[in-house]
Amino acid sequence: MVRTVFRGESINFGYDHKQLILKKVELMIEDQSIYGLYGAASSGKTTLAKVMLGLEKPEQGTITWFNERLNSSTNRRVGYVPQQKALIYDVSVYENVMLFGKLYQYRGERLKQQVEQALQLVGLWEERKLVSAKLSDEQLQRLNIACGIVHMPDVVIMDSLTEHIEKKAVSFIMEIVRQLHDLGMTIVYLSQNMEEIKQLCTHIGILKDGILSAEGTIESLIDDKEMNEYRDIL
Repeated sequence: MVRTVFRGESINFGYDHKQLILKKVELMIEDQSIYGLYGAASSGKTTLAKVMLGLEKPEQGTITWFNERLNSSTNRRVGYVPQQKALIYDVSVYENVMLFGKLYQYRGERLKQQVEQALQLVGLWEERKLVSAKLSDEQLQRLNIACGIVHMPDVVIMDSLTEHIEKKAVSFIMEIVRQLHDLGMTIVYLSQNMEEIKQLCTHIGILKDGILSAEGTIESLIDDKEMNEYRDIL
């Protein structure tokens, strides 16, 4: 039997009640998967992530994590690496991650262990004393990831990680995603780059104008005769 970590049913959301951004979205994410949520800019990917996390409340629909409605327990099991980095640039790399660790109620030696583990995973342990403002764009993205996973969640949602970084750095970011998956994390990977999704992901959802128009493994979508409109990108 397939275990699911997230299920969304008939999700409607809009900042303006007259115009919906998300329209009857049906989404299921399997445990231990790397789920790629593909869509163009303004397709609703980031909005959907915020609704999934409880940062925005849907006008209609139900959301469950680990077969429970959103609550403090489920929140601790989910991490979020946002597209807009929530970093403090005039403090050190170490202090940034420590601040996020404290948000999850870690203290003392356990907090230090969590921070070191996160920085080791993203390859920034040697740079831990640097002021964050001195980091490159790629290093800032790695720090962004460390802050989102310092509590070692069961699931992590990652929003457009490779935008605005050099192409040669993209493979390093993708390797971090693979390492986290190897540790047992379920990954929800938001991107408008289908090649990245094809390289990384086990499952894919295609979001178009706020509608989840296709969902499944890449192989199943290619084989689906009704998916002709997506064959050029798959």
